[in-house]
Amino acid sequence: MKKAFSIGLTGGIATGKTTVLKEFARRGLPTISSDVLSHECLRPGHPCYRRIVKHFGKGILASDRKIDRLHLGSIVFTDARERKWLERVIHPHVIRALQAFVRKHRGPVVLDIPLLFEGKLQRLVDTTLLVTSSLNAQLDRIRKRDGLPRKMALQRIRAQMPLNQKRKIADYVIPNQGRQSELQNAVGRYLKHLGRNA
Repeated sequence: MKKAFSIGLTGGIATGKTTVLKEFARRGLPTISSDVLSHECLRPGHPCYRRIVKHFGKGILASDRKIDRLHLGSIVFTDARERKWLERVIHPHVIRALQAFVRKHRGPVVLDIPLLFEGKLQRLVDTTLLVTSSLNAQLDRIRKRDGLPRKMALQRIRAQMPLNQKRKIADYVIPNQGRQSELQNAVGRYLKHLGRNA
């Protein structure tokens, strides 16, 4: 049987990757999100949970003993060393889950990997797809989504590789101008580009 053809979906924070991922799923392609896998690593009972709490202290816990992601984010997005430590703990679990997902499927599959280029994870996929957006649009989405002040939203954006650098190494780019219908059409064009009827 034909093996899976893996599409590495990436982009900056709040560029519209989730919308694009949902559109692929709507069109029948198997999809998986690294963000979802990372969040699972923060849940009580996961092997990463105890290490993270031990490292950062119980101050990162909410009243229900779950890790407060916004609190943890406020730490790691202001301290690159702490962010790298957290990535070293979580990424091996995420990578194994992504590899297992690919092995289970045939044909095109989409892996949403925000840190695809930062983590030099291109080896996990057959091709890369970058979603871009303007800085102002990113800031607006982050502030509305997470309720963050502009300074903290900028910290999250600047913690990632600049989109201009990602454009130079991506196989294909979808610009997000803010209209969902345009993103949907762009996914259709991309699938045709891959030689698959949308």
